[in-house]
Amino acid sequence: MVGIHRHNVNFAIQIGTILVTVNFNNE
Repeated sequence: MVGIHRHNVNFAIQIGTILVTVNFNNE
């Protein structure tokens, strides 16, 4: 469970970073 939770957190961070990068590029 801990490994899965950590994987989900890392995945969320990657998605968040991509969204921030896209928003920054749009501006």
